[in-house]
Amino acid sequence: MADDQESRDVTASDGSPNRETSYAAQMAESLEASRKAVLHAYREALQAEGSALCKSPHWEECESQANAIISDCISSVERDWKRPDERARIKSMELGRRRAFDGVHPAYSFHACTVLFEVFLEHAHRAALHIPGDIADQLLVRVMRAYNSSADFRVQSAMQGYDTFLLMKVRNANSDDRLQLARDIHDHLGSSLAMTLRCLELHEAQELDGVPGKRLRDAYSSIQEVLLYTRKLVGDLRVSTPRAGLEASLKEFLVNAHYVSPKARITVSGDEKWMDRKFRGELFVVLRECLRNTFNYAKASLVNVAIDIAPHEINASVEDDGEGFDVAAVLGSGTASGLSSVRERVAELGGRARWTSAPGRGTRVVFHIPYTRPLGGAGHR
Repeated sequence: MADDQESRDVTASDGSPNRETSYAAQMAESLEASRKAVLHAYREALQAEGSALCKSPHWEECESQANAIISDCISSVERDWKRPDERARIKSMELGRRRAFDGVHPAYSFHACTVLFEVFLEHAHRAALHIPGDIADQLLVRVMRAYNSSADFRVQSAMQGYDTFLLMKVRNANSDDRLQLARDIHDHLGSSLAMTLRCLELHEAQELDGVPGKRLRDAYSSIQEVLLYTRKLVGDLRVSTPRAGLEASLKEFLVNAHYVSPKARITVSGDEKWMDRKFRGELFVVLRECLRNTFNYAKASLVNVAIDIAPHEINASVEDDGEGFDVAAVLGSGTASGLSSVRERVAELGGRARWTSAPGRGTRVVFHIPYTRPLGGAGHR
């Protein structure tokens, strides 16, 4: 309610611009003019502290995030401001994964936000110096609220990407260890037991009276039992390791459907064991339908599928460079059964799907699906 009141206060009762509107435009212009100076001072401050983020390629990513935060702050001055969208979330999550891969600790990101805040606050204060006190305070409050919300959104999303990468790395390490253990058991222990058993069989066949001694029979039975257990253990270790997931299934669909164009790139991050079998199946159907729509209608040369799996939510996108379409018109026509099916399936999973497209500008569909039940219980494997 407070934000709505602030929004109403910047126009007069007859709808004409008033003093606050003029001052808001003045402050927004001043902040925009200081953008380069803010980014320059921001990098210098990071360099002075020896931060890993002031070096390429981390600085380019850091600068992009800072630019986005500054833009959000400027937008909050002149008009109603909305939190970043799913595209910003996915971009920040990808940034978090890259930093995890490069070994850049999240502490650097948190500290960088503090440094940017101090630098930006100084320039925001300067931008408000020639504005009457009560209006300046109101505009500064808007800017600081926007900064806090925008930075918090991006840092939390980056942390989610960082955590997802580490969890996936642990899962992959565990899978590799299990496969190595299975190979070692099979190649060394299993082979040795099989050879010992064969020697006992030959010894039994060479007994002069044809009747093996009691100790020989006991050894024979014991080794048979151990060999059976070893084979079972190797089998269990191999079966417990995921063989095919969403990426493999989607690629198999493309091969079986004989699609040649557009070229498809599919990336899956996270551990699919966080999803139960039914959930994973529904997500596959949704993504398959999006790909089918792209191949049948988009006339694209490239389609990118990105799937990020976290313990508590799924973020996915399907983006092509095709001819695009009028989303509102197609969804409102009642003939877009494929799009309606996707939207309904995502809604049944407790999530939402959003299309961004325009004629001649390609199409992007983004999914955000939170988990509505705890994971790790029965049936989740």
